[in-house]
Amino acid sequence: MKFEPPFFRFKSLKIRLIAALAIPLILLLSFSVFVDYKLSVLPVNAAYDHALLDDVVAFSGRVSIQKDEVYVDFPESVQKLLAENSGDDEFFAVFDVNGNQVFGAPGLTFKVGKTNPYITHDIYQGMRINKATYKVSTPSSAYYVVVAETIKHREEAATTILTGMIFPSLFLFISALLIVYFGVRSGLRPLNELSSEIKNRDRNDFSSLPENSVPVEALQLISSINLLIDNLRISNAEKKDFVANAAHQIKTPLAGINTQLELLKGEVSEESIPRINLALQASERLSHYIHQLSALARSNDALAIAPYLKDINLARIIEQESSHWFDISNAQGITIEFEPNECLVRGSIWHIREMISNLIDNAIKYTQVNGTIWISSGIDLNNCPFVEVKDNGPGIPQKLLGLIGTRHYRPENPSINGSGLGLAIVKEIAEKHDATVHFLDTNQEEGTCIRVIFSPIHQT
Repeated sequence: MKFEPPFFRFKSLKIRLIAALAIPLILLLSFSVFVDYKLSVLPVNAAYDHALLDDVVAFSGRVSIQKDEVYVDFPESVQKLLAENSGDDEFFAVFDVNGNQVFGAPGLTFKVGKTNPYITHDIYQGMRINKATYKVSTPSSAYYVVVAETIKHREEAATTILTGMIFPSLFLFISALLIVYFGVRSGLRPLNELSSEIKNRDRNDFSSLPENSVPVEALQLISSINLLIDNLRISNAEKKDFVANAAHQIKTPLAGINTQLELLKGEVSEESIPRINLALQASERLSHYIHQLSALARSNDALAIAPYLKDINLARIIEQESSHWFDISNAQGITIEFEPNECLVRGSIWHIREMISNLIDNAIKYTQVNGTIWISSGIDLNNCPFVEVKDNGPGIPQKLLGLIGTRHYRPENPSINGSGLGLAIVKEIAEKHDATVHFLDTNQEEGTCIRVIFSPIHQT
């Protein structure tokens, strides 16, 4: 079973990296503080041990053997003086050669070792002590001298050393953590920038992701993503080619069908003509639907727009198309009024013309006989160019405005023939030109007013 560190459970790569660096750093600093503390305390303990040895040797000078008995010349004044100089509680004892205590603190024991004097650690009256035992041999006998002291000053010195080491080490640790944090964040910045670029990328942008600013470790991932993007671009191009080819292939037989139906009208009885007219109307709707599918496929291709961008006068396009739409609307008993004011936008002529055509076509569909459509262009109060199409048709309920522009959606009206792609095409083309589609109040009980607002062209 493969072992994984606990911090691998975090989903964030940043947290994983910080934990992977911070945990060993904590262990390393802790070990360093422990070793430095031990090494620093050693000479302190050695100094206290040396002073304790000096005390036991000095004290042994006040002990002698007189008439085969151990004699101690150690007044209380001298004991107090030694205790004051030491700073710790000190205890003294003298034992004869048989181990019997002849002087000193009751209950204090002695212990000899390989060295003389010999230092040991013990507990005396509930206190931790260090104890030095010194064996003094004479021609006639021997005796043992013991000096013990509490370790209060040793502990205070050790605490001072530890405190002096912890604060600098803590500062170094916090500094190292900050360096690790900002280092990891800086190291992950290229991936975050790449993530933002992918998030903000247009859905029709199939260009490869840049690899020059990506860390070497992420190149394989970026290469795989670019391969996926290439496959999607190829698939998308094949889909659009299929739609375009299918539309082109269908147009010819549809035109033939329309021609044959027109010819057939002159050869059949009067009773059959209404049926032929219905077939002609269905064929024309199918032709229009195919045309819009082809237009929608082309409008989705952002890369196809880029090479053809130039300054376009919206008023000129409206004027050029006015006669065509006037004939269509007049045939359906609808009046069109034009008010084109000159304004420049940056865009593709074909796409802008297609967008305006779909706006007008949509207005004609939803305007009754004897209705009116107003088409205008100009500059609004925010200095933004716009094109606007307004009608006095049935209007769009407020609750349905969010659905308008969705592919294949159209208000439920069985008397109106449509594919539901007209405003979807308008919205797609507007987005490619950094324009926005707005549904405005017509100041009437009925009717629809659609305004497409473009970004102003900044002249240098």
